[in-house]
Amino acid sequence: MSDTPLGPENDSISGGLPAASLPVPYQSPSLERPEPRRIEDLDHPYSAFPWVDLQLAAHPENAAYGLGIRHVRPYALFVFENWHNLNPLDYFAFYLEDLTFPVAADYVLGSIYPQQFLAIPSEFIPEGEVSSYGRVIRIGSGNESTSPVRTLLIKTDRPGGVDKDPGSPWHTGLVMRVEGFPEGSNIGAGDVVGGLWCLIDLYEHIRQNDVIELSWDGEFVQHTVSPAEAAGPGPIRVFVPKSIIDKGGATWESDPSVSCA
Repeated sequence: MSDTPLGPENDSISGGLPAASLPVPYQSPSLERPEPRRIEDLDHPYSAFPWVDLQLAAHPENAAYGLGIRHVRPYALFVFENWHNLNPLDYFAFYLEDLTFPVAADYVLGSIYPQQFLAIPSEFIPEGEVSSYGRVIRIGSGNESTSPVRTLLIKTDRPGGVDKDPGSPWHTGLVMRVEGFPEGSNIGAGDVVGGLWCLIDLYEHIRQNDVIELSWDGEFVQHTVSPAEAAGPGPIRVFVPKSIIDKGGATWESDPSVSCA
């Protein structure tokens, strides 16, 4: 053994092994992984229950379609059409109003079906005009697909509010009278020359594009509420033409109802 001290400039260590022969940690070759990409190429999720097409409404709406009580209670069901390159464990989510945190999300369990579904309990569904979109994150690559943001109208309150007397044949929140005739008058076909006007008091939860439906002895007249009528003091005037009165019979039998378009 050498009795010469080992200096920092010496190129060997104990045992006389050259420093270059020592094992060194393995370093894998540098592999550049592409950054996940995000593309707006996903079909917008839609309600599994037939919705109200607001693009056909009499007065312009901001929302593409409307959902009511029958669409969201006890839960809403939204459908995702299968996206390109779908695989098990892809993540998919639906956003309502809050565009950062999803209202519902799940993972794909299999690709044997042409659609994927998300059920959303009604207590998590906002009301009014809400923004919505769908999002997918693919397993492995992390690539994202989103749908365009779309506005939906979600309205679960009933026109006229809660009926306070369910035993009555008329909804207590819908009040109507005939212009020019005192309350309680009998109106026959001979009492009307060219038609008559019905006056509908403003009712609770009124909204543009509500459809007011009047029945004259089984003959129906429909009136769509305008934005000005919904915002005004009322009443709403609905004209019943003489032709309807002649078809209906000799006496007036009113049956006003309102539906949400």
